Parts: sequence; structure tokens; C-alpha cells
Amino acid sequence: MELRRGLSYLFVGPSADASYTAFNELMACGARGLCMTRHNPDMVRERYGLKCPVIWLARTERSSDNYHNVHPEHILKMHTLVTAFLRVEGESVILLDGVEYLVTHNDFTSVLKLISLINERVAISKSRLLIPVNPSALEPKELGLLERECQKVE
Repeated sequence: MELRRGLSYLFVGPSADASYTAFNELMACGARGLCMTRHNPDMVRERYGLKCPVIWLARTERSSDNYHNVHPEHILKMHTLVTAFLRVEGESVILLDGVEYLVTHNDFTSVLKLISLINERVAISKSRLLIPVNPSALEPKELGLLERECQKVE
């Protein structure tokens, strides 16, 4: 499946592997990448071979040379970081791995608004947003709303 510029994609399944594969393929083709993940950044870098900035969605305040940390309740800060990245890098690919985690720390509507705001920035910059999501972790209505915001990839 071709992942067209200016669109957001929802990778539905129990594993995030397919979204990381697509992310790496787009970066190999020249897109600048930004990964936002719930998982330990060092382990994510090792497992998927990432060579891009990583934002760790975690409650623990800690940053290093390898990643930046954002508390999961700071939705506006996430939007600000993505906007700044797209402004500097132009056409890019953003991977948001941790929607389920964000929903546990915020209400679903706030997370959906974040995704909608990022969608607008992605469209303007002709970038791509990749969101892996485990369908068993969300209510059917929530998954349906995400599918309306993004192109579904299974």
C-alpha cells in the first residue's frame, strides 16, 4: 500500500510492527522522521533500528541526548513539538505509538482532538502520520472515530 503525502494512517492490529516498518521505509526514501512512543526509547531504537528523534510518552520526567520526555497528560505540548518539527523539517513522517496510553491519562475526546490537530499540520506540510492501535484496547465507537480521522491500514 502506498502511503500518500498529506494523509494520516491508522494501523489496526495487535502489534505496532507494521507501522514501524512503514515508518522506516519512508525514512529510507528521504522523509525526516519523528517517533512518539510509550515504550522505552532505547529499546525502541534497538528493536526497530530507528535513527530519528524520539519523544517518550512517560510520566517520569527524564530526557537524554537520545530522546525527549513528555508527560502523557500534556497534550498541548505534544502538538507544539510536532508542529515545531514539521515547521523545521518540512515533508516528514510522524509515528504516534501510544494512543491507548494517552487515552488512559486523558479522555478520548482530548486525544482525538490532538490527532485532528496533527492531521491538519500533516496535510499542510505534505507529511504523513502513522498511528498503530490495538483494536481490543479501545471501545468500538472510539475506534470508529479514529478510522474517520485516518486511512485504515490492516
